[in-house]
Amino acid sequence: MAMAPNEPMCAIEGLAAVFGFDQLGAYDGTDGWYLMIRNLPGQDQRSMTETHEALHHDLQWSSGWGLLSSGVQVLARRGFRPHAFRELFLQLVEHARNTHETFATTFSAMTGDVEQARRLLAGNHEYLAYLDRGLNLVDMADGVPWQFHSAAIASVLRVCMRPAAMLSLLQQGFGTLRRPMSSGSGTPLTSGSTRMNGPAVRRPGDRCSTGWSPSFPTVAATRRTQDA
Repeated sequence: MAMAPNEPMCAIEGLAAVFGFDQLGAYDGTDGWYLMIRNLPGQDQRSMTETHEALHHDLQWSSGWGLLSSGVQVLARRGFRPHAFRELFLQLVEHARNTHETFATTFSAMTGDVEQARRLLAGNHEYLAYLDRGLNLVDMADGVPWQFHSAAIASVLRVCMRPAAMLSLLQQGFGTLRRPMSSGSGTPLTSGSTRMNGPAVRRPGDRCSTGWSPSFPTVAATRRTQDA
């Protein structure tokens, strides 16, 4: 359950370490994903893995960072700056890995039963950590409906995939995109005078602002009024 390059030859190309390509499934970063059916013996495992990869696709095509990285990959395939853009695509994916995996793992678990997801992930410490990170992103008061909790988590992760500089980069065009000279700068993209840092989520155990909680009674009251 990971983002993976479009070509299933990733192991031969030496890209497995970059994409975390594993033995269950993988998303290619643009428009397709793979399931390793022979390694998914049960229907629950297959369902969760397919949902996980589909969620990568959803986040990729509904966020500025994802659209930019997908566009770079598509252009590279079509021969526009193929080597530079292929490297840039790999770097963009790497910078978004934690956000992507937290999103896909958390919501593939929440789509069904979280405890069942934990059982299916037993022994997979990396993805259990992504699940715990997602579930603990937002500090919720007791009694808040799970739908609000889910919406708040999704909002935090989607915001991480929409850096403020994204619009400026897109307006300047793909032809001006380049990686910074210093690999240690922490800035994967520059275009003209615009610089953009990668998306990030907090470490496991950290929580986002409790400012979410006061909003929920208002939303619930509004909903009740609309339904009346």
